[in-house]
Amino acid sequence: MTTFKPFRGLRPDRANADLVCAPPYDVMSRDEAREMISGKPLSFLNASRPDAHFGNDVDSHGPEVYARGGEEFRKLCKDGALRRDERQNFYVYQLEQDGHSQTGIIGLASVEEYEKNIVARHELTRPDKVNDRAEHMLSLGAQTGVVFVTYRENASLQAIINQVTSQSPEFEFGLKDGSVHRSWTISDDGAIAAIQDHFKAMPSIYIADGHHRSECAAEVRRRLREEKGSGPWDDFLVIAFPEEQVRILGYHRIMRDLNGMDEAELLSRIGEFAVITDPAADSEPNQRGSLTMFIGGRWIGLTWKDSVVGAATNAVEKLDAALLQKHVLEGVFGIKNIRTDSRIDFVGGARGFDYLESKVKSGEFACAFALFPVSVPELMAVADEGGLMPPKSTWFDPKPLDAMAIHLLEG
Repeated sequence: MTTFKPFRGLRPDRANADLVCAPPYDVMSRDEAREMISGKPLSFLNASRPDAHFGNDVDSHGPEVYARGGEEFRKLCKDGALRRDERQNFYVYQLEQDGHSQTGIIGLASVEEYEKNIVARHELTRPDKVNDRAEHMLSLGAQTGVVFVTYRENASLQAIINQVTSQSPEFEFGLKDGSVHRSWTISDDGAIAAIQDHFKAMPSIYIADGHHRSECAAEVRRRLREEKGSGPWDDFLVIAFPEEQVRILGYHRIMRDLNGMDEAELLSRIGEFAVITDPAADSEPNQRGSLTMFIGGRWIGLTWKDSVVGAATNAVEKLDAALLQKHVLEGVFGIKNIRTDSRIDFVGGARGFDYLESKVKSGEFACAFALFPVSVPELMAVADEGGLMPPKSTWFDPKPLDAMAIHLLEG
């Protein structure tokens, strides 16, 4: 059984929604955030990336930075850029980009059920990132960034969403990146109860994007329960999308050197595990079990040998990212921990294959590996087994904006 609750959302004023709502805090650098908020006092990035208000000599995790975030948040509320609804609602959020559309429901999930893995996870989190977001959440007194979760296909629940979106949205706006964002409110008690019943019938929902936000909510709950007992911090902000609408792009790897080998030796070593097509027919991998590699000014195709795939015994080991990690990154390049080794970097699929080429052609990197996207069923299978994906296995696109609906840590 999965708990899913309505809440009194703090939301942007309709007239200024396009000026307030902003990309998630972790998809840009500090310098990029500084440029994005320049001349834009209503942008939620003022509150979600308060470090952008300070020079780079100031620690992004300093107490003055968190305090500034709280100040910026309260200013947005005081000035009316953000307004709190009078009653508890669910919120439907539809986003479109590059010909893809997905529609989800914003509500609250249970922190306790996250800790029990009913809100199922598939990635590890880093304590430093969790602590950073916990301090930020406490300084604002609010959960401001949604956790992106997904659930198995449910025709009856989809019928409710379709009925809502057949009406005119409360607000709709487009951004310079070509994305379009729409929002509706579900305030009817019957519809709210029906939505909750559908979620209660689900054994699990699955975290797609937002493991650190989820763990941050759990950390804040631990701190506040010691001081105050139960409260709004027992739940956390999520947006739930049906699995058939979720789009995952590949998450690619780029290597700074060839670990002392020349190109011929490297390909010979990789050839122990994969059938090599030189050159590849295309830069983009075309199916699971295949990937491409950019080296020496060309794309090379790699297809795992049957013996390699056959030796995988669980959902995690069968992932292309896991096979690449075990046999090539560790076995050939000698990289045992891709979280900490400076010889490897990661490129989200939204940047495209030309970007991978440019990083290698510049001389900054020696080669690149492009991976076929993980599927939602693969993600669910890993979570159902209690497994953990290799770091940087999934890139979800498009990403929901912050401040479409905010959950306050008060009554």
